[in-house]
Amino acid sequence: MPPSADGRREARRGEGVNDTTRPGVLGLIGESPLVPLARVGNGCAARLFAKLEFLHPSGSAKDRSALAMIEAAERSGQLAPGGTIIEASSGNTAIAAAMAGACKGYRVVCVTTDRQSQEKIRILKAFGAEVVVCPAAVRPEDPRSYLSVAWRLAEERADAFYLHQHANPAAVRAHEATARELWEQTGGALTHVFCGVGTGATACGIAAGLRAIDGADGVEVIGVQPAVSELLADSDPAAAHHLEGLGEESVSQLFDPGALAGILRVEDRDALLATRRLARAEGLLCGPSSGAVLAAALRYARERGLDESACCVCVLHDSGERYLSKVFSDEWMRANRFFEPAAARTAAELCGLKRAERDAIGGLITVSPHSLLLEVLELFRHHEVSQLPVLDASGVVGSVKEDRVVHLLVRDPEAKSRPVRDVMDPPFPIVEPTTPVEQISDLLRDSPAVLVDTAAGLDILTKADLVRAIARWAG
Repeated sequence: MPPSADGRREARRGEGVNDTTRPGVLGLIGESPLVPLARVGNGCAARLFAKLEFLHPSGSAKDRSALAMIEAAERSGQLAPGGTIIEASSGNTAIAAAMAGACKGYRVVCVTTDRQSQEKIRILKAFGAEVVVCPAAVRPEDPRSYLSVAWRLAEERADAFYLHQHANPAAVRAHEATARELWEQTGGALTHVFCGVGTGATACGIAAGLRAIDGADGVEVIGVQPAVSELLADSDPAAAHHLEGLGEESVSQLFDPGALAGILRVEDRDALLATRRLARAEGLLCGPSSGAVLAAALRYARERGLDESACCVCVLHDSGERYLSKVFSDEWMRANRFFEPAAARTAAELCGLKRAERDAIGGLITVSPHSLLLEVLELFRHHEVSQLPVLDASGVVGSVKEDRVVHLLVRDPEAKSRPVRDVMDPPFPIVEPTTPVEQISDLLRDSPAVLVDTAAGLDILTKADLVRAIARWAG
């Protein structure tokens, strides 16, 4: 049975969700709604839905994991009545812990980074939490890092329990219930789940939960990360991004990439514009990680050619009310150059978008003036390209095009033994990485390709690369 129009169903009691035995608003945690995305998915053939995790009492999916970790600590005796909860968090787990602490009578100390929005810090203080702000642009092992400070505070306070979401398995188990909800809300039609990855608890928990459901083990759970992410590479934490909650400053012990069908990178600009589009087209005021998930899902559906048989769910993680001074501020967006048109983008960015394709075929493909036409024809066929630069020891000396080689060989099959220098054309234009996309577009009107002289060597851009990039930026 396909999902209902509004994705709602009768709330299930027990199993730790919507539990009336929990104090106050904690009984409302779980059973978040599923709704169709009717407008932002225009042009996407797959059925697209949103899991509204931001409607939890504290405003994010972290209500599930924070409560699960607290209850596990209570059962084990690690957290006694009236004790202190300490957590190192990008904001949402801390907020969830602060809310739960207020309901249960615990003191809460939240250690976060200076990358977080002021709205998050004010929410923490509103719940009565003590807030400690640490620099984001340091390594996890640095004593100033928010992880190091949280450990120190936990050791200094005798009554403290450190939730430690980066290594607490209860955070993962909490989302097995999320998996059951998704399967039931989609009537067993679920095929893809797109989920932001911070600690990895939500994505890995959903993946584990689906594997345990009969018939759901084939559902693909796809993680979404910022282009700069410690989970994807040994990157510099000072290379900041604006997708709070994604790309944690340290690799989480909970994160199991093997549990996911894949991980998609999303640029800040794409995520932030998609976040604003969710609010204006769907009435869903979410944070930038939700925009990243939507941008990734639309790109994946388009690139994989998903049709109406696909049922895709985007997990919308947290509320946009805590980002009003950032993504929903025109001034902030303008100051960070996220409103600039595609013409302000550069050749370097175009090369970055096609990096995976280039790496897959082993780098830029070139031929020498002495290469035989039969060899060149095989390169055209094998790599599915239609033009190649010609290089010798002095550098770029020409270019060779598929249509010219084919035309010659059709008329004279013996020409297969002729060298490229006999049929090569003038070299493709060569530009710097800082060349604006607008200029690249102008050059491609008269040339089938443009070479980019990067620090790592030559790269090549074609009209097809430009078309894919524009579709991605516009999507």
